[in-house]
Amino acid sequence: VIPFVVAWQVPTEGWLLGIAWVVMLFWTFDLLMNFATGFYRKGELELDVRRSAVHYLRSRFILDISMVTADWASMALSMAGSSIADESSAVKLARVAKMSRVLRIFGVLRITRYVALL
Repeated sequence: VIPFVVAWQVPTEGWLLGIAWVVMLFWTFDLLMNFATGFYRKGELELDVRRSAVHYLRSRFILDISMVTADWASMALSMAGSSIADESSAVKLARVAKMSRVLRIFGVLRITRYVALL
């Protein structure tokens, strides 16, 4: 959906808006779940929630929070786009936010890596 929206500047409305909300909520939930996701340390599975949270904060958290924040900002800008007085600057800002959503592709690549392990 993201390449389609970015490439052709398609307005996010109707069924596309529904998909955008589902995707945004999924990645937000994924970010929260990563705090409690175990990890391997020296070949052993570590399941302690506190250690998992610290490990996540030190590894992928910055990338994940930047992508989720970009999604929420893009959604807020597209929802408020019609009520902002200077619509031309709002549209430009929304386009920049949408371009940052391309970072989400990296998250999808991470999921495909996990699926390949199954």
